[in-house]
Amino acid sequence: MRECEKGEKTQVKDETQQDEKDEKKRREEPVQGEKGDQEEATVACKERQSRYIDGWCGRVVGVLDAANGRVVGGVEGVCGWWGAAVTAHPVRSILLAVLLCTVCSLGLLNVCHEERSYKLWFPNDSQFARVHSWEMQNFQRQHRQQVVLWTAQDNLLTAAAMRSMWQFRQRILNISVSVQDTTVTWYNICATIPSLPRSGSVSTTSIFSTTYLGKDMWKLKTLPAWEKLLVSRATKIMKESYCPVLEALPRMCYERSLLEVWSYDPAMIMNLTDDQVVRDINQVRASPVFGLPTSFIHFLGGVKKDATGRVVKARAALHTWVTTLDHNVSDELDLSNGDMVGKTALAWEKAFVKETLQTQVSSDLTPVPKAAHSLWMESAAAMVGDTKWVASGWVALIVYVLVTLGRPGPALVGIVCVGLAIATSYGICSALTIPFVTINSLLSILLLGLGVDDMYVIVAAWESTNSDGKEIAWVGKHALRKAGVAITFTSLTDALAFLVGSSTKLPALRWFCIYAATGITTIYLLQATVFLAALALDQHYKNASEYVVPPFQLKLKWAWKKAMQFYARMLVRPMMASVVVVAASVLAGVGLWGASGLRLEYHPKWLVPKSSYLHHWFAITEKEFPKTGEAGVVYFANVSFPNDLPDLHALVADLRVSPYIKYVDAWFSKMEETWHLGSSLSWTVMQNALSIFLHTPMGAHYTTHFAFQEPLRCGYPIPSFSAFKIGFQYQMLKSWEEQAAAMQEVKQIVAAANVSGYRVVWADAFNQWETDRQLAKELWQNLGVVVGVVGVVTAMMVGVGLAAVLVVVCVAATLVEVAALMHIWGLTVDTLTTIALVLAGGLCVDYAAHIAHAFLAAEGSRQTRAQTALGKVGPPILNAGLSTLLAFLVLAPTDSHLFQAFFKIFTGVSVLGMLHGLMVLPSLLALASSHHTTPHHTTRYNTQPSHPTPQKHPPTSNHTKNIN
Repeated sequence: MRECEKGEKTQVKDETQQDEKDEKKRREEPVQGEKGDQEEATVACKERQSRYIDGWCGRVVGVLDAANGRVVGGVEGVCGWWGAAVTAHPVRSILLAVLLCTVCSLGLLNVCHEERSYKLWFPNDSQFARVHSWEMQNFQRQHRQQVVLWTAQDNLLTAAAMRSMWQFRQRILNISVSVQDTTVTWYNICATIPSLPRSGSVSTTSIFSTTYLGKDMWKLKTLPAWEKLLVSRATKIMKESYCPVLEALPRMCYERSLLEVWSYDPAMIMNLTDDQVVRDINQVRASPVFGLPTSFIHFLGGVKKDATGRVVKARAALHTWVTTLDHNVSDELDLSNGDMVGKTALAWEKAFVKETLQTQVSSDLTPVPKAAHSLWMESAAAMVGDTKWVASGWVALIVYVLVTLGRPGPALVGIVCVGLAIATSYGICSALTIPFVTINSLLSILLLGLGVDDMYVIVAAWESTNSDGKEIAWVGKHALRKAGVAITFTSLTDALAFLVGSSTKLPALRWFCIYAATGITTIYLLQATVFLAALALDQHYKNASEYVVPPFQLKLKWAWKKAMQFYARMLVRPMMASVVVVAASVLAGVGLWGASGLRLEYHPKWLVPKSSYLHHWFAITEKEFPKTGEAGVVYFANVSFPNDLPDLHALVADLRVSPYIKYVDAWFSKMEETWHLGSSLSWTVMQNALSIFLHTPMGAHYTTHFAFQEPLRCGYPIPSFSAFKIGFQYQMLKSWEEQAAAMQEVKQIVAAANVSGYRVVWADAFNQWETDRQLAKELWQNLGVVVGVVGVVTAMMVGVGLAAVLVVVCVAATLVEVAALMHIWGLTVDTLTTIALVLAGGLCVDYAAHIAHAFLAAEGSRQTRAQTALGKVGPPILNAGLSTLLAFLVLAPTDSHLFQAFFKIFTGVSVLGMLHGLMVLPSLLALASSHHTTPHHTTRYNTQPSHPTPQKHPPTSNHTKNIN
């Protein structure tokens, strides 16, 4: 009984649990249903959002396509009208165009040349420009250095070498040149300083150390009441004893050489022995001629020392001649350093170089000159000498165009249009007072390339127009209607890129961009007018004389056409196109790697041809005299003396601990080291102490560190000075990053100094360092602008879509790969290569833009359209590219850095531009485009032009939608 009851209870419990599970399941089922409904609602929402976005994007693309259609249609209409007007009256059109060019060229009467580097490569409001202007007002350059570098294969510390040096010196002293009835010798132009007489032996240092004043001055620092003694006794001694002796000393021309050890005494030099030469050069510590502390070992290079540290051999030695710079006579601008030099002084420098080069000393000993003007003259001579190769390039290009264009008369007219465009653009810019700089002459290369490109495109459009039974004006209308869009948008791209580039802060680059934009616009207008009119006249002649095309031209065109058609058929095959795209991707990757290694660097020696004596001078100097760093100065004005002396000493201490500074040379530090005056001086005491110091051998060279308002007089307190400077030298800095960091740190140290008045850092090297820093920002910025403008104008030309994107990609890839070629060829980023790269951006867009434009005008499948585009515009593009390449290949034998850089960069631009335009872009279009499209205008590049149907509104372009 109990077991039955227990079983019943268990059964009831199980049934109750099952009912609870069923109820829970029923309650959960609606929740799961709700979840499913939510998921369906989410999917539906996403679909609605996607349709909304697609619809919104479609509307945007539709608006842009409509705008593109109106723009392209408008350009075609204007070009057609202009082509009809020009070809209807060709002679009148040519005469009016030439007359207008002549009027614009009159602006050359107002041409303004600017060659000063500090006016070219630095913003007008930059600190560099302000400091340079201040320096020119307060510390004008007073001297110019002419240097002879003696070099020997083994050793020049011999008696025979010293005798040869003395004989060479005599020849230099005997140089005499006449300019405009004025005879000039070394003694007329040399810088002079007091010469202390030699007393007994060459080891005597100076007369100052043997006078009562010299002995007494060394005792004064141990006596009490220093200031009183300094003001009274020392000044009295200066006036009575030292100054008369100093003023009576003869002044000698300032030159520094090893011969100074023996006071240039021929008797001593001719009787020297090898051992005596080595002994005296190691022992003498002061100049026997000038009394200046001098280590003659510093005149030597490639030295070899013995175990005791004595110099026993040297392979090189310096002999420096210092000439004065007369600021009252400024006949010519020395582009090496910006000096205005008189004709007589420049004539003597040239004779100095000529005499040195003609000197035959011995097979083991050779003098190599470097005059102050050498860099300017040698670089200019190299460019002038290489112009024959530029002329050869022009001749080669003209011959190529005459042969391949098929119309010799119009071809010559097209070349003349380039010259007219150059004169016109120069005249317009000169009339607007835009300075002309030397680099503007490079525009002829750009205008020639663009002009030839336009010629081939116009001729291709002309010949593809069926002119049977048609008037010339009708042919001109439809020919320019076909070619007008392509040449208009490519020229617009180039002009806008340069106009945007003219916003740069670098004046020279800004002026160049303005000249370039003006020239591009001019060559476009002239080719669409004068060249088109020449085609019309040529056609008139052929029609009137029943001209028969020479068989060789027909065969050449037929072969060229068949070859391009075969190439196009092979290229657009999916397998071949895929291989090309993959190879192009690899090439782009290599380009990115190479471009990343491109560095900022420039050296003046690159401007000098390797065959020049100056290049030899630079090579020996780098080998035998390792560079220790660039020299710099810190300028001060309106400093409170002597209150700021402690802070000036603190500034020098901060500079000396900088890792970028090798040494600091400050007059107040040297005066303190010599006399231990302390910092608690009155202004009166400091005036007298400084006057004494500047008239001693230890301090004489510091006189040029002051901008005195009156002449400095021995025995009198120093006159008031508006400014002074201290010198320093940088460590060896190998990269532009180190140079920029060093320049910035020194500027920060000087700016943080607690010194009153004006203070600023300056170095001649800043000329290049500041340019490098500016170029580091400007180069990629300008190239980015070029690519951006290419994208915008290409979108206007071919519509907003994949084709426009691919054109931009090809242009960007070309520029990146050209930068990689620069790295491989050893070129660096400098002012010349920056100009070349900006020009490259203008040239390489033409190749891709024409192909994309022809592709979008064609019909059929993607392969058919790419094949048609290559078949119709491939030959003129290839001819244009080959003509440009030929013009630059001729520059290969040139010796100057300028033409070598342009040869390498533009050879790369021509080859890579054709590669991307004629191979990569058609492959991408064949693979990425849709199967069918309706072209915007079937007349464009078609062999049989059709009459446009009148429409109320310009037709809209729909090819962009079809290729996306």
